[in-house]
Amino acid sequence: MLRSLCVLVWSSSPAFFLLLLFLTLLSGIVPVILAAINAVLLNSAANLFFAHQVHPPVSSPLLIILLVMGSVLLLSRILTAGQTAVKNLYQVKLTHAISQAIAEKASLLDLAFFEDPESQNKMSNASYEAFSRPGIMIIQVTLAISSLVTLLTMGAVIAFWHLWIVFALLSSSLILFLVNTSHSKKKARAVIERTSLTRKSQYFSTLLTLDIFAKEIRVFHLRDFFLAQRRKITDRLYLQDRNLTIRQLNATNLAQVLLTAIQILLNLYIIDQLLMRNISIAQYSLYTQSVNQLNETFLSLMVAAAQLYENHLFLSYLFHFLAMEPRIETIPGQADRKNALPSVTPRIEFQHVTFRYPDTAWNAIDNLSFTLMPGQTMALVGKNGAGKTTFVKLLAGLYQPTQGHILFDGVDISTMSRPVLRAYLGVLFQDYPVYNLSVSQNIGLGDIAKMDHPQAIEYAARQSGFEQIARALPERYETILGRWIDRGYELSGGQRQLVGLARVFLREAPVLLLDEPTAALDPQNEWVFFQNLLTQQRVKGQTVIFISHRFSTVRHADHILVLVDGKKREEGHHDELMEKNGTYAEMFRLQAHMYRECL
Repeated sequence: MLRSLCVLVWSSSPAFFLLLLFLTLLSGIVPVILAAINAVLLNSAANLFFAHQVHPPVSSPLLIILLVMGSVLLLSRILTAGQTAVKNLYQVKLTHAISQAIAEKASLLDLAFFEDPESQNKMSNASYEAFSRPGIMIIQVTLAISSLVTLLTMGAVIAFWHLWIVFALLSSSLILFLVNTSHSKKKARAVIERTSLTRKSQYFSTLLTLDIFAKEIRVFHLRDFFLAQRRKITDRLYLQDRNLTIRQLNATNLAQVLLTAIQILLNLYIIDQLLMRNISIAQYSLYTQSVNQLNETFLSLMVAAAQLYENHLFLSYLFHFLAMEPRIETIPGQADRKNALPSVTPRIEFQHVTFRYPDTAWNAIDNLSFTLMPGQTMALVGKNGAGKTTFVKLLAGLYQPTQGHILFDGVDISTMSRPVLRAYLGVLFQDYPVYNLSVSQNIGLGDIAKMDHPQAIEYAARQSGFEQIARALPERYETILGRWIDRGYELSGGQRQLVGLARVFLREAPVLLLDEPTAALDPQNEWVFFQNLLTQQRVKGQTVIFISHRFSTVRHADHILVLVDGKKREEGHHDELMEKNGTYAEMFRLQAHMYRECL
């Protein structure tokens, strides 16, 4: 843990680290110097007093000592201001470094991570609890180093007189340390145990603050319901925090009573030594300041140590998260050339593929086998929950089959690096996003290498049917889509889908994998899209796999696969399946009947 923290702290800014360490060491020595100067000053003043020099001359050593003291005080304040500035800037750099590290790690992890609540709790702990703690730990470490330097120097002064005083102060300070570490353990355990509750509170806040939920919340009058749900959770969290805080406060106050009593007794002992003429006035000043400073230093050191311990408990979740490795996704630079396929458009085979989601008792895909030749079009049909979207995730390499094999030209895709596999795929998911970027950038995300090629982007927009919409926008292809960050243009549902389709067309991948590609399109745009798709497929020899509930489109596929509860119920082309008079024929006739009723 310490090694990982040091690497993180050092890598964020070596220069700030060294500068802060230097300033901290200097600031730790200053209190000792001031105590020594103050003792000398008191001794000189006493000598002048007993010499009856009420108005010391300018040449008096007293004036020189005061000037030295003023210089040291000025240096101390400059050091404090500089230390504060460096710590603030260092915290900013470290916070940015941690947020970057979390984003980099999250972008590498498998899709299964984002669909697992326990994994989301881990990321939440890393993001929210451990996010700011390394920066706080820098402040605590610098305070601890400064206190340690003061402790060693002040402790040496007292130790040369009476070593037992140092041990008395240390022993009493350990009580406060034990109280604080006990509280830290309880706090860390409570925070971790309630992570899901905290995430739920954040979820209700998200519902009330994001634009995608705003319409329905207002139309269905959901504001009071969601606010009440959030308030119920936050009140519960507050009660837990309050109870913990009260218990810590009571224990700390008892410890402070003991520490204060010990400090008063030690000061009484020093006064007694002065009255018995065992020490001089200068020694009295030095020892009194040293004991009081030593006591405060011990206390601040123990508090800092306890806080470091608490932050370490939370910080462990950050490093555990950063240590996670993907099982399916390929780490950048790792085996990117692995198993490149010999052909441009591969033959696709499913061999007895079964897949079950973690913590479920049924198979989402069950013993599925088929072969799709290069350049063919396959439609996947079935009721909701039949396993169609899971099929897309498996073929895109987002999940590994529980059993069986998926082959491209005889090569198991599980042995292929993800960049190599996905170079063959153009995928449109059912929950496709439109980003708060320009039209050009939104389409260009389909193939980053073509983002700065306007002709390729315009051609992809033309293929999807979005070209006329783009030309009518205020800034055409430079128009920002969405109003979440910038004041851009809000697209309709159908227009958003055309952007997603343009992104897929830009990719020009050998295999197009489309999940409900025309669900939000009107009949005219749907017709244009499929005409362009089939034309491009014939010209470029692409394999097209699409999921659709519209049988007017499905009937034109070369190969139709019917799924029921994850199992292959039927397969063939439209005419064959209609002759079988099975599940496909029943679904087709039901939809056709609904259209005839409208005529």
